Amino acid sequence: MRRLVVCADDVGLDPGITAGALEARRDGIVTDLSMHVARDDWGRTVTLLREAGVTEVGVHLTLCEGRPVLDAHEVPSLLVEGGRFPRSGRRILARHLTGRVRASEVRKEWLAQVRRAQSAGFRVTHLDGHKHLHLLPGLFGIALDTMQGGGVPAMRLPREPRGSERSLVRGLLGALSIVPGGKLRRGTVVTTDRAAGIAEAGALSEARLLGILEQLPAGTTELVCHPGRTGGTLPDRLVNEGLAWARDYRWDVEREALQSERVRALVADRGIELVSWSALR
Repeated sequence: MRRLVVCADDVGLDPGITAGALEARRDGIVTDLSMHVARDDWGRTVTLLREAGVTEVGVHLTLCEGRPVLDAHEVPSLLVEGGRFPRSGRRILARHLTGRVRASEVRKEWLAQVRRAQSAGFRVTHLDGHKHLHLLPGLFGIALDTMQGGGVPAMRLPREPRGSERSLVRGLLGALSIVPGGKLRRGTVVTTDRAAGIAEAGALSEARLLGILEQLPAGTTELVCHPGRTGGTLPDRLVNEGLAWARDYRWDVEREALQSERVRALVADRGIELVSWSALR
């Protein structure tokens, strides 16, 4: 049996990205949404999701590219000038590796991010990490504590099978997932057997998606994707925030692939069961 969880990341990063993810959920194969909650326009994101009938979300735990849910004085080691998170994952990584990030502040902030989603009326089905920071030594244990404290049953481990494109990316994430994977298997935390789409982030075209589906092994796989409706360009607001990584993302191409008739036909022909994170309990 082949089961596929299709999770659209970066919901809440920008209204156009949110709209595209919701469209791919309505008219395509997307089964789940992973949401940024530490954003200035959080209220608008909640409105868009409620209007679309969304009741379940994953929380995209973040320490960069946004504003903390908690007051700045509660988490000073996580912030830069202006009371915001650093603009890049590399900057927060450097601070973490040099001991300048307080674990107690990460713990408080990540739990507050989960609570914000729950307080808005959403059931939080799983956690994952923006830039996969939740896998880092010293942070993975905090992510587990956040799950337990927030009553969240599942977590993403971005373990891609051999043969994925951009093998260096796959290899690094796979290595980071080894110890967490062992902990999850020994505990009661739910995760998938593997992930797909990580190495193709921002470039998951119809052809690449068809290739992934044609080689999908038995078991449960999470397909991580990044659909959006941006008009082919990164929104000015994100450019002004300095999100250099997102300049090369083809948000609209991913949305179109997820809505493709050829993709949906292949899912049906191969007997691939589309399931949500909440179905894995």
